[in-house]
Amino acid sequence: MTHEIELEGYYPKILGSPMRMLCLGTKASYGMEVLHFQRGTGWDGLALDVTFTPDPQAEGTTVLADAGDTVAVPPAATAQATNSGSVTVRGVRDGVQCISCNIPYLVLNHAPVPGQQTDPAESVWKQYADKLIPAGGSTGQVLAKASAQDMDLYWADGTTTQTETTPHMLTNAGRSKKKAIVSFVDDDCRSEAYTVLFPLVQELGMPYTVACPAGLMGKTGRMTVEQLQEMARSGVTVACHTMTETDMEQDTPETLEATLQQFEAEMRRWGIRGVRSYAYVNGRYKADCLNTVKKHFDLGLTVEKGINQIPYESCRMKRVEVFPKNKSYTLEDVKAWVDKAVQDGGWLILMTHAWYTTFDAAQLKELVGYIRASGAELMDLYDALDATGNVVEAGDYQKPGADAAEPFFVVDADGRAWTNALENLRPADGITNVGAALQSGYVISTATGKAIKTSDTGFRVTQPVDVTSAAQVLVTAWAYTGFALYSFFDAAGTCLAVKAADADYAAGGNTLTRQAVAVPQGAATLIVAGNLYQALPAVRLVSAANLVQQVKSMTVAWHANYVLKISGSTVNYASENRRISEKVAAAAGDTYRLSCSANWNNALYVIYAADNSVLACRQAPNNAAGEVLTDFAVTMPENTAYFRVAANLEIQPESYAVAQYTTRIAAKAPVLTVAAVRTLLDILRAGTYTQNQQSAIQNLENALLIID
Repeated sequence: MTHEIELEGYYPKILGSPMRMLCLGTKASYGMEVLHFQRGTGWDGLALDVTFTPDPQAEGTTVLADAGDTVAVPPAATAQATNSGSVTVRGVRDGVQCISCNIPYLVLNHAPVPGQQTDPAESVWKQYADKLIPAGGSTGQVLAKASAQDMDLYWADGTTTQTETTPHMLTNAGRSKKKAIVSFVDDDCRSEAYTVLFPLVQELGMPYTVACPAGLMGKTGRMTVEQLQEMARSGVTVACHTMTETDMEQDTPETLEATLQQFEAEMRRWGIRGVRSYAYVNGRYKADCLNTVKKHFDLGLTVEKGINQIPYESCRMKRVEVFPKNKSYTLEDVKAWVDKAVQDGGWLILMTHAWYTTFDAAQLKELVGYIRASGAELMDLYDALDATGNVVEAGDYQKPGADAAEPFFVVDADGRAWTNALENLRPADGITNVGAALQSGYVISTATGKAIKTSDTGFRVTQPVDVTSAAQVLVTAWAYTGFALYSFFDAAGTCLAVKAADADYAAGGNTLTRQAVAVPQGAATLIVAGNLYQALPAVRLVSAANLVQQVKSMTVAWHANYVLKISGSTVNYASENRRISEKVAAAAGDTYRLSCSANWNNALYVIYAADNSVLACRQAPNNAAGEVLTDFAVTMPENTAYFRVAANLEIQPESYAVAQYTTRIAAKAPVLTVAAVRTLLDILRAGTYTQNQQSAIQNLENALLIID
């Protein structure tokens, strides 16, 4: 039997195994066990030697790997049954150890059949489960994560088949696209998570994750460490909720690093391993701390509602709460989220707080039944991550990618690459994150645009942000009807523009996620609103110096024999040279590039509200020569519903033209060199692809031939 082991830095992986340790069959089964190593980061070009130590007090047996990186298991390694053996792999160059790693291994006893040698691969997983699972325990889930070598241990119920794998350079790591996934996470580890939720989890046979504040375990109203360990042994997985439920608002990368190290030390001490996610306390996170999060965890869980689509924004995973304390939405609303996941696909992570008085066991049972009947797959948080998570992730990926302040490169579970930094095409350049200080207990008035005090400290407003050097801001905001999302002021403090929220609290309010907003002429500062439990305000500045504007031309119908008045009315005119456009739908903040003409005090363009009132216009001079606007940029004011443009063919034979700015991003000159395309093709040709992917690569090759 051959065991495939991937050497990646200091963290080896047992490939094709449902548990993350090595099982060398049964006692005295040597001669049938072979280890084959696949080299990853840190192991290239080194000689391998492998030491088998069946017991911490025993003397090890060292075997050199052959030219194919294969090692036969020596007799001493399986001479006795053990669950504390270890394999030490060393990478050596010129007699000097350059890197090493440990792999725990298990040797099972013989089957109780006199005179018969048991097939070493027969029922290995079941024997392992029977050996370690306490009486009455469940074998259907991951049961525990601990070992003397500080490595993860997993076991299963005997249904998994071990498979051989082929060495590879870059694959999707076994991931596959799943139509719809639902996972559950319960926050806080209150006593009710054990007394109320845990019995339901066992009864329903469902995967669950609990977010643990390690420093509060055993305190009044909290679970004990022993209860958490019992839940972990039964398959409940664990997420980080810091040590004492401190949010990230006051953290620096250094203070957060210390907290997370302390948390991980407690998990090791308790024998709970494999904690791969961080449920942000109150859903709050800071951009300058996300590298620290990524250093320790694969996922960061927010409280922003939504369904996660691949590629995942790993540090900004959305969750939908079930049984919220304020009863702002019902079980039927949550079922609607499940329906949406089934219809559109994606990963729906549901958040519960078992200690809330609104938590309803009967409704949770109903919801689980609804999920299972819907066609969505109910999965453990980490199983879902392993099945559909990003295969490669460098930098902080965000959607839409052009708005990210830092470069990133991601390969998703479908094998697609996403980046904002290819060769010298760098849309990230010129965008700056602003660490704006927040004021608690403030909202923004829609009447004045100013911050006003409120008794609810959950509402937040940024301190004024200097926007004098920016052409555009990327805003994350939250407010509900009656209040504003953001407002701009000039240097004298006069409000220039306000964006009012247009959804009430019960409907979830009005959330802006990285909305691009043009900075009004003369604006000096900006303030943005948010909420502790909805979305914290955030601002990024787009440098005017690096602004690249992309436009999309529009075909707009027209009427002959009409002129456009500054009153907004359209007036019939005898000359066919006069014409006006149909209504062009638009919204506040949209920017259009207009070419138009008029004379004799008529309007070049008029912008209207939904009630047809005039919001803005441009008037032509009172003479026959009139005025021609060519590629004239107009940003639509608040409450815009549509606009019209006019033309006079006697002074502008080309009639009028309308084009919309589709995106406005900061960038260097967007040049993709031929050399870069050749390099990309060399990489792509080495892979294995579907027919559609092969067709796309062929198109790229054809394009290169045309360029050359």
